[in-house]
Amino acid sequence: MLLVSRSNVSVARRNANVALLFSTVSSGSSQRPSFKQRRTFAASLPKEASLSSLKPYYVTTPIFYVNAAPHIGHLYSGVLADTLARYARLRNPDREVVFCTGTDEHGMKIQRAAADKGVAPEPFCDSVSQTFRDLASAANISHTRFIRTTEPVHYRAVEHLWRELVARGWIYKGHHSGWYSVSDEAFYAANQVMDVHDGDESYKVSKESGSRVEWISEENYKFKLSAFQGKLGQWLEDNPKAIVPSSRWKEVHDALLDISTPLEDLSVSRPSSRLKWGVPVPDDPDHTIYVWVDALANYLTAIGYPQRTVAWPADVQVIGKDIVRFHAIYWPAILMALDLPPPKTLLAHAHWTMDRQKMSKSRGNVADPFEAIRVYGVDSVRYYLMRNAAIIDDSDWSADQIVKHHRRDLTGILGNLLARISSAGILSKLPAMYTYRRTADGTLSISIPNKDPLRFTSHPEFMDALWGGEGGLQSVVLGYKEKMESFEVSKAVESVMELVTEANRLFTQLEPWSKTADEGSILLAHLYAHQALHLAGILLSPVMPIKSAMLLTHLGIAWNDRTWDPPDDSVSAVKFCPTSEDSLLVSSWDGELRLYDVASNASKCHFSHKAAVLSCCWGVDNKSAYSGGLDHWVRSFDLPTEKVLVLGAHTDSITSVLHTSQNSSQTIYTGSLDQTVRLWDPRTPTSNPIAYPQPERVYSMDVGGNMLVVCLAGRLVNIYDVRKMANGGDTPVEPVQTRESSLRYMTKAVACMSNGQGFAMSSVEGRIAVEYYDPSSDIQAKKYAFKCHRQPVNGEDHVWPVNALAFHPTYNTFASGGSDGTVSLWDHTAKKRLKQFTKYSSAVTALSFSPSGQKLAIGVSYAWDEGEDGLKKEMERNNGRVIEIRIRNGLNDESKVRAL
Repeated sequence: MLLVSRSNVSVARRNANVALLFSTVSSGSSQRPSFKQRRTFAASLPKEASLSSLKPYYVTTPIFYVNAAPHIGHLYSGVLADTLARYARLRNPDREVVFCTGTDEHGMKIQRAAADKGVAPEPFCDSVSQTFRDLASAANISHTRFIRTTEPVHYRAVEHLWRELVARGWIYKGHHSGWYSVSDEAFYAANQVMDVHDGDESYKVSKESGSRVEWISEENYKFKLSAFQGKLGQWLEDNPKAIVPSSRWKEVHDALLDISTPLEDLSVSRPSSRLKWGVPVPDDPDHTIYVWVDALANYLTAIGYPQRTVAWPADVQVIGKDIVRFHAIYWPAILMALDLPPPKTLLAHAHWTMDRQKMSKSRGNVADPFEAIRVYGVDSVRYYLMRNAAIIDDSDWSADQIVKHHRRDLTGILGNLLARISSAGILSKLPAMYTYRRTADGTLSISIPNKDPLRFTSHPEFMDALWGGEGGLQSVVLGYKEKMESFEVSKAVESVMELVTEANRLFTQLEPWSKTADEGSILLAHLYAHQALHLAGILLSPVMPIKSAMLLTHLGIAWNDRTWDPPDDSVSAVKFCPTSEDSLLVSSWDGELRLYDVASNASKCHFSHKAAVLSCCWGVDNKSAYSGGLDHWVRSFDLPTEKVLVLGAHTDSITSVLHTSQNSSQTIYTGSLDQTVRLWDPRTPTSNPIAYPQPERVYSMDVGGNMLVVCLAGRLVNIYDVRKMANGGDTPVEPVQTRESSLRYMTKAVACMSNGQGFAMSSVEGRIAVEYYDPSSDIQAKKYAFKCHRQPVNGEDHVWPVNALAFHPTYNTFASGGSDGTVSLWDHTAKKRLKQFTKYSSAVTALSFSPSGQKLAIGVSYAWDEGEDGLKKEMERNNGRVIEIRIRNGLNDESKVRAL
């Protein structure tokens, strides 16, 4: 569905591609946007990273109980968490985001539900869990981990957690009596239940949930929850944002301070004679671990517990208000008992109701989320849920309201303004110096002379007021950021829509369509509207990723300019020709792919893309090249003729493009954030590539010998034999190995040894790990890590991401380049640094040795400096530069450095 009304679709498609401010402004010759324009979304974070900032951003949903099909409440929790995850990626793309959702599949309720269906619990869970996975896909949820509590890895994590609690003295065997709710899988104290009289029937229910309870007395294991009442109270005192909204923080805080109702020890097991469907208590098969202990542990299992917990504590855990007690009392207490910190924030949202009653499978008032997405479109539903985000108070689900919000906001406000600025009448009235030209692919872009376009208008102060003034667009960005980071998602969305509404109002007030409208009014109306829509497209992308992308495409906004902080012209890759000392491919974030002749220091040819090029490689004949980047397309280039051929596309950004001379089939390998590795045959570009699904997003890849190393999010590494891949036909082969990296943080780069024995990986924490293909224990024992690229800043130790690695073709050495601006040479057999080259004033982003190993090409990035003048000076000296270092005497002497 488009963002415009049906009557305006054709006009908008024909005329809406506009680019200004975030794109390069030109008048036939290249001219960089002004400092103010470039820094529109400048992040406040420093370019260097501290250890605390390197921790992945970890967001979770509650895992959903599989006793019945998903409803709108499940969809809402997922979309809310997804919006926060997408915002985290938008705000800081260099920080890894770990986003977990999944299904809770154990307990008495599941056991009974499966029995009612006449099936065993396992196939029952398989079926229902798949519907939740399908819903996540239909709702465009960008989770990195879908966990099921029936996974063997989760069993092992729960067993380890249990043994740790026992070893620390927090679990003991006792006897428990109380009111138990099968529906809630929870015991309630006498003061937490009440009598209900329904005709001739009388029974007790939980005051909190309204679920029926029954009296149970049994032997079980108990957790010493009572010992943590003071610690839990102090945790909340010290962390007023630990539970959001504040009203629910107060409820938990006041309950913990109420000495008249002290916490009782928690029953953490059930007799297996009553409950068999769950994780057995280690060393005691007569008992099954309490389903909530099992379920809560999923948040640790998902990040690799007990082997690794680098993503913990969770930055935000999205939960419903009905499970606050489990997450705000039981869960932090268990974590404290394990000497792990509680989550940073529990976002306890309210419920979606229907007819003012909580949606419940037992009541039968459940709205079908699949049907809603099918009828109204995924982004319309996502927008409605986030625009009316039920955080403090319940919201009532209404199909009529979805239609109303779509027509009023998406069509009437966003779509209307887009249609207004795209109309042929308005475009024809724009000043001559602010004109459109049609490009080869049919899109429209702006061409402005090399001077202030507003100097000739009656509004010379407009651009400063537009961005920097009180109430300007920059203030909208800051207000949006503040609201998102305080989890006021609906208010953040509202602020964006208010901006577009104001742009519509100004457009109407200035009447640019009028025959009497002056040039300044026409330009002011169009510029403000265009900038407002551009900004709205970026800020609404966490909520409406598909429609926002459509809006920005209609505006003609390049992929590079759809980010919080516009990317610079950094070099993204350098690749020496495998058979030439003087031919060098260079790709960059400004969308350029260039072929340099190193000897003459000249560019032989270049190819322009509409989005950043993230990776490139040489073809099998060394007369062709391939590229991939933010626009998802894989392209082939014939270097002698400069012809371009599109091979195909991924569904997300392409991070790696490779070719190996070991493979005579000419196969090109591409890795993408869409969690696939694809194999392309450039000789038959119209054929479908072979897709190798990956469990996580692909961050980087390299080939060494016959092995393809794929580094994934979550520190996973898949290793493939390229010979098997080439001979596997259309059926993907399994990895030779799947292992976890020894690095603690997000992988930045990987490089393979030229002899095919192993590889090196680097991370954002300034470490390099060297590992080997051979899976035998004696070989693996040789793997080791270099702790490097750490520099003191203002007296504090800071770590810097290691962005690039390259192995020397003949020596047992490799080079590393980091954001600290240094390049180091390492001997990976002697395990020592051989040399650190002179520190550059900007980050090193790419490295490549020439075939002989006598030259090392170094790509560097944008150099930020305080003040516009300082920035321009640094830009002229460093921006997008490729540096050649000539090497002598076994890499121990730097004889020549020059810039290309």
